[in-house]
Amino acid sequence: PGAAGPQARGDRGRPRPGEGQAALNATDNAGMNAAQIDRFFAILQAANPAPQTELEYASVFELLTAVLLSAQATDVGVNKATRRLFAVANTPAQVLALG
Repeated sequence: PGAAGPQARGDRGRPRPGEGQAALNATDNAGMNAAQIDRFFAILQAANPAPQTELEYASVFELLTAVLLSAQATDVGVNKATRRLFAVANTPAQVLALG
């Protein structure tokens, strides 16, 4: 019952300076091999053969953009924003031209 652990340190589990790379290296060998990955995706496909999203999109670029935005907002909020955005810029070049 000493002052060990993230709660006692008050850092909420964040690595201390210099610990970050060591933590990343420790998980390098914890990944899945190709057969495990194939099995994982087969299980997902069996559970949901036709997955749907609430995000609205008309191209791969629009889907990618919406997914990136959805990491910071709800799908409803993303759809509100992308309806207006994609009306004026729905390609990488058009988005870049917006400045």
